[in-house]
Amino acid sequence: MRSAQQKLALDGGTPVSRDLIPMEHGGIMEEEEIEAAVGVLRSGRLWQYNGEHIAGFETETAAYLGARHALAVNTGTTNMHIALAACGVGPGDEVITTPLTFIATQVAILLQNAVPVFADIDPLSYNISPASVEQQITERTKAILAVSLFGNPLDMDALLQIARRHNLKLIDDAAQAEGAVYHGRKIGALADITCFSFTAPKPITTAGEGGMITTDDDELAHTMGLIRAFGYDRVKRLHSNQLIHEMIGWNARMTEIQAAVGRVQLRKLDRWNQIRIDNARYLTSRLSQIDGITPPAEQPDTRHIFWMYTIRLQPQRLGVGRDQFQAALRAEGVETHVYYDPPIYRQPYFQELRGYGNTACPWRCPWYKGHVDYSQVRLPEVEKAAGEVLSLPVQNRLGLDDMEKVATAVEKVAGAYGRQ
Repeated sequence: MRSAQQKLALDGGTPVSRDLIPMEHGGIMEEEEIEAAVGVLRSGRLWQYNGEHIAGFETETAAYLGARHALAVNTGTTNMHIALAACGVGPGDEVITTPLTFIATQVAILLQNAVPVFADIDPLSYNISPASVEQQITERTKAILAVSLFGNPLDMDALLQIARRHNLKLIDDAAQAEGAVYHGRKIGALADITCFSFTAPKPITTAGEGGMITTDDDELAHTMGLIRAFGYDRVKRLHSNQLIHEMIGWNARMTEIQAAVGRVQLRKLDRWNQIRIDNARYLTSRLSQIDGITPPAEQPDTRHIFWMYTIRLQPQRLGVGRDQFQAALRAEGVETHVYYDPPIYRQPYFQELRGYGNTACPWRCPWYKGHVDYSQVRLPEVEKAAGEVLSLPVQNRLGLDDMEKVATAVEKVAGAYGRQ
């Protein structure tokens, strides 16, 4: 029998927090960001070619990350599409990627009419496993599109060695990881191309949507700049007075309003990241004492920025499954999310190969000489993690008083089920 003090709110007990402690903040817009956006509207200089903020945001981001080039774009999905196109990925090619992420990563591959090939993950970092990546390489492999998941940097040295050995490009989908550090350097100039997202819940936002691509490669930077704007070179046009399009491209430009807001947010990024890091480390100090719960790992010589604080449950040891554990935490006043279940290869249009129009392209196109059947994919670490992970709130509107409640709620729920 549970004591009255430990009775779960789910069963009629008193919740730890009367107000729900939220997972995400949806984008923090303070007076400085509002003034920056209004200033652009008042100026009348609203786009890349007559304003100053996009160029300024690119320069400041490159300096912050230690990269030679930064290109602002309209979304965090567009940036990966541009990166793959600049690397020459196209019909008939394969791109090795992770299935434990948001589906935008794979959408970018499919938009180039290329085929996603899935590798397993490391069970501690949840990032793609270099050993599994190497096992998936074929003569059709053109690139590796990996994800610095939850704000945790990739095993960059191992992945770069594999990429160089097989003449592949390495793209880091760092949508959740701006400000993360790997071996003393911020990610952004370590992979061939790094892609950041500024969607509202990310570490910073450009007023809802946006992205940034960074690279140290001059040729890739030039090509991505062409693709971003219909394949034409603005500088050449100004000198020749001709509108010449050099390659396939599209309109992926960021607006001046987005960039103005982004410049303000960039100045706050380190402070906001540190809040989440402090919150995460407090939770780890408490939750690491609970049998059946594994807090997220911080890899040696890295800086995990904890865009999400993702624990791992061991239901047999806890005496309760994840869904019930999650419901009990919500009743105690703690919002949680599951990222990402099911794995991408279990999604309907991968299982059924629903491609372009009424076809199964890119999987069943003449250019593709391989064969994939996602219904047969078995990645044990991915599938185990997908069924066991649970993310707790550490977002940067929360403080240590909120973390005390989160930790207390987890301890209460784990303790209650553990005594049954």
